Order: sequence, then structure tokens, then C-alpha cells
Amino acid sequence: MKKMISLVCIAVLMMVAPVLAAPDMSVESIALNCGYLFGNESNEISAKITNSGTDSNGSFEVSFVLSDGFSTIESIDALAAGANTTVSINDPTIRDSGDGVTITVTADCSGNIAENDESNNRTTLDTTVVNNGYKGKTYTGGENMTTWETYDLNGDLVYSAGDSWYLSGYYGWSSALYTTNWTASDIPVPASAAIKEVRLYVPYCFDYQGDMSDNISLNFNGNVQTIENHYTDRKSHGSYDNPYGLLAYDVTADFDTNGNTADLTNSNPKCCAQKTASIRGMMLVVVYEDANEPRRQIFVNEDLDVLNGKSSYCTTPDEATAWAPITGLTINPSTIA
Repeated sequence: MKKMISLVCIAVLMMVAPVLAAPDMSVESIALNCGYLFGNESNEISAKITNSGTDSNGSFEVSFVLSDGFSTIESIDALAAGANTTVSINDPTIRDSGDGVTITVTADCSGNIAENDESNNRTTLDTTVVNNGYKGKTYTGGENMTTWETYDLNGDLVYSAGDSWYLSGYYGWSSALYTTNWTASDIPVPASAAIKEVRLYVPYCFDYQGDMSDNISLNFNGNVQTIENHYTDRKSHGSYDNPYGLLAYDVTADFDTNGNTADLTNSNPKCCAQKTASIRGMMLVVVYEDANEPRRQIFVNEDLDVLNGKSSYCTTPDEATAWAPITGLTINPSTIA
């Protein structure tokens, strides 16, 4: 008995409708002023909108929505095929450093444009708020340079950097010892004067190791000194965000009107391939009293503030200003010569 095998062929015809040409709006990128969302100030936020489809027939809207409450909508003129435009807004929200914010930008948020692909209309950016340390501390939630001490006396204030110099720590210190000398002529104190206060300041920058002042010791005229105040500041964002600082010493008891020497020793000099802090010199400040001098009111404000007024750093000269209000004495303008 023979078997019969039947083959059945089924032909399926599929009709595919062609995709009609249409505009295609997308948010290509979101950019922040100088690359960051800064604390304690308003911020400019920009978005690049691209049309990868055909010409759009009319205007459309772009929305900016921030997760902590601020939102706004901008109207954009018709965008030709293949063209792009940058939309910028100002966000007035004042935030603290460390706050987390999500920024969502949506092109054609109101649906005015008929598009082939609506899935690429929205882009988000997660960012963390930072301070712009190139501005004065007044603009970054910090403190002003406050008055450390005042003097109302017949006398004067003199100061000198001596023979100090800039010691780069980029390749480490070639020697663990940094020495500065002051001659009698550097600090001209009258023989009849009585010394009231002597301050030694050691400013530094780019503390790559983060170990100032732990690895620093100072001798003044052969006597060991203790850091009285340590002031710091930093850029607070991006590359080269290394601490800057100012070490303040009270060297009154060891000051010599005939000449002085300060020896700064770094127990971690990192010579010669590793980076460490750079020393920006030294400053010796002397307040003295002398009956032969006129009456003077002297205000000593201490602190450190990193400043750089430059548009590429998102700072203006006004913002790159340290504020040092003087307090502690009443000034009578009628007695000022």
C-alpha cells in the first residue's frame, strides 16, 4: 500500500505602510554653568535640542524640571531638519553644597509637534551641588575674615616677608627644611619701643597629601613653636581641588629686634616624585608701642580665602572678593588725621 504525501504551501502577503517623514526632536545634552550646579547662588542650565527629522512647521516648547521644586518652560522657534539650538535658563534656587538634584529637560513638552519618535524627547541629569571656592567665602556659605585682635595705642604695625620664597611641592621638597631670615632693617622697630605682639604667618597651597599641618614643625630663633590658628579654603570642585591654608604662630616671646630666623620642617617632604604642599613664603608682623608714635587703632583680621575672578571659573571680580569687617573698637572720624 502506497502512502500519499501532500504538501500544502501557504503564501502570506504582508503590506507594510511606509513611515511618513516627520520632525524628530531630542534633547542631546544638558550643560551646567562651568560644568557644575553651585551652592548659595543662582545657576544657568542649558540644553542642546536637535531635530534629526524633517523641518518643523512651527514653534515648540522645552521644559526644565528640577527635583527640588524649580521648573520653567521656554518657547523655541521652528527648527529645520538636522539643525540644533541651545536653550538656557536661569535657576534662582539657593542650595547648599552636597544637595542632590535631578534635572529633567523635555523637548516639545506640550506635544505641539507631530513626531515619529517621542521616546527621545526627554533627558535627565543627576548632579550634586558644590561650592565655587573661587568666590569669597561670603558667597559660598562661609565666614568673613573676622577681627582676631585690636590695639589702641601710640605705636605702629610693621611687617616683612624677609627672604622667603615660593617653594613648589609639585615634585616634593628637595629638602625637608624651609628657612626664612629677617634682618633688623626688614622689621624696623624703634629702640624705644615695647613689643606688643609678633605674628608669623605661613601660607601654603596645593596640599596634595592633605597632611598640613600634621607633618609640619616650626622653630623660630631656635625655639619650637605651636600653631595657634590654622585657616583653610579650597576650590571645592573639579580638578586641582587641593586645600589651601594659612598657619598662624604667636612668636612674641622669641622675637629679636636684631634679626630673626624661622625654620619650617616637613616630616613628609615626598621628594622627588610625589606631590606635596607648596609654601608661598612667610610673613612676620610686629605690633609695637612707642610714646614717640601717634595714636593708632590697629585691627588684625585673620583667615584665608581662595579667590579668582574669571568668567571661565563662573566668577566676577566682585564675587572674587574677601570681606574683612573690622570690629572691636569705636572709630571716631574726627580724630583721624
